[in-house]
Amino acid sequence: MATFTGEAWFVEATFTGRAQFSVATFMDLAAFHNASFTGNAAFDRVTFAGDASFHRVTFTGDALFSATFIGRAWFGYSTFHRGVDFRGSVFEKATELGPLVCAGSVNLSVTVFRGPMIAEMATHGVLCMRTWWSSTATLRLRYATVDLTDAVFEYPLKIESARTAFGGSSGNTVYEARLTGLDPRARVASVRGTDAAHLVLSGVDLSECQFTGTFNLDQLQMDGDRSFAPAPGGVWRRGARLRWWTPRQALAEGAPLARQPRAARMDRRSQLWEGVGGSGTDGTDTGVPAIAQIA
Repeated sequence: MATFTGEAWFVEATFTGRAQFSVATFMDLAAFHNASFTGNAAFDRVTFAGDASFHRVTFTGDALFSATFIGRAWFGYSTFHRGVDFRGSVFEKATELGPLVCAGSVNLSVTVFRGPMIAEMATHGVLCMRTWWSSTATLRLRYATVDLTDAVFEYPLKIESARTAFGGSSGNTVYEARLTGLDPRARVASVRGTDAAHLVLSGVDLSECQFTGTFNLDQLQMDGDRSFAPAPGGVWRRGARLRWWTPRQALAEGAPLARQPRAARMDRRSQLWEGVGGSGTDGTDTGVPAIAQIA
């Protein structure tokens, strides 16, 4: 337990082994520019009362930030060789997470962003389960699969695929060697339990996205190239007559319905209507389209 009353500078510092800041308070600027953490790093129950800058920091082991950022927070051009966990952290002001590269996953679950937030991340996964955004936010992602289950966004949240490596225009391209060979397109795994009225998806893969339990799905905004789950084609027999399926796309929950005859599909769709938030068979509109409207 420690309190840093003045500015704390750790420029180009190297922390060998496990580095742990537990129940620490930084009253002024905390600068870790170009620092290296060769083992696991833990900022556990830490309060950054001033600005916190982790610019060009390298984390070789796991990184944990269970912290309150009262000032601005920067994580520009940082590299995480494993994963980084921000669960339960609170960001009071504007936050810039990146551009950064993470060979594991970035865990933002149960994290609160009260100020505007911009994230540019090349990583395997971004977990945003029960994350709370109280201001505008943009997630520009490469390679990542993002999970928004039960997330809350009071203002527009945009998730988009970044076509090129971050920092290219400034000549400071983020080094993505640990992710090379993977599909750089961002994917959304789930928006279950969210209110999609403020959600914007741009150029992301939705082929495996779970929509069941999403509110105001009809207000979800999408642009750019995006893909849903393919509904299977082919031929099926009805009595003595052959039928051909029309190629189309569907929600992940609805794609299996395409394999069934129409009567069976309609029965199953009425069940899915209730699961997605529709009213069932009485025709009452709840503002959320059933899978049957897309599949």
